[in-house]
Amino acid sequence: MGRADHWGDAETASETRIRLIALDLDGTVLDENLRIHPSTAPALKKALSSGRFVTIVTGRMFASARRYAHELGLGDVPLVTYNGGLIRTAISGHTYFHRPVELPVARGVAELTRDQGFSLNLYVDDQLIVAEVNDRARFYMTIAGVEAHPVGDLIDYLGEDRGRRPTKMLVVDEEARIQELKRSVEERFGKDVYAVTSYPYFLEMMNPGVSKSRALDALARGLGVAREEILAIGDSFNDLDMLEYAGVGVAMGSAPEEVKARADYVTGATGEGGLAAAIERFVLEGQP
Repeated sequence: MGRADHWGDAETASETRIRLIALDLDGTVLDENLRIHPSTAPALKKALSSGRFVTIVTGRMFASARRYAHELGLGDVPLVTYNGGLIRTAISGHTYFHRPVELPVARGVAELTRDQGFSLNLYVDDQLIVAEVNDRARFYMTIAGVEAHPVGDLIDYLGEDRGRRPTKMLVVDEEARIQELKRSVEERFGKDVYAVTSYPYFLEMMNPGVSKSRALDALARGLGVAREEILAIGDSFNDLDMLEYAGVGVAMGSAPEEVKARADYVTGATGEGGLAAAIERFVLEGQP
């Protein structure tokens, strides 16, 4: 295992009993082949049986995330999805929080991406909406395990009279083009859009009042859990605010160096059982 520069913070924080474990999905729970390491489910089961709360905090759609919550046996836990844009319970489907992108902003993003030759995904009512089902849409469908709904012109779809505010907007493209688009979005929309990369080839755009850390804070308050009692584990730039918010923030071994540097602790890679090792280290160590 590696160690972040501020390893001492993790040592101090680990003395506080962790009560809430917040897990990113892709690159954390799931490896590059969308598989869960054999050590993960037993570690989570042990944490749950000891009275801890375990939740998923992901950029994915709720429809995509809930299947993994079921597979991991998390129960009817509130799941933080769309990078914090929607909090909904895994089984009963009760919505605690939803903050979509405002329509004028969504239409502006649709115009910008169309003019620059990008394919845009919209997420409305937990459905994947696209102009057409092209290679980019098929790629996302394969990763997320959802079907796309083609509607033709997205700007027309986002018309003022329809009230179809997207929870999230996403573009899949080459890394260099994604970085160019991110700069364009930030220059044009400023604080009206929260734009962040998850994968290097994913640009995700949400309401500026949305982030993983804000959603995790709201969830923790609802559960009566203090910030210091949270263990957050992630691997990408959209996890940074969550890792820095939690009492203990753990970066996966496959995370970019900037993410590792800003975490309290660096565990092994997903395919090496790094997630279970972190839970053992900060939650289960010393327990029977």
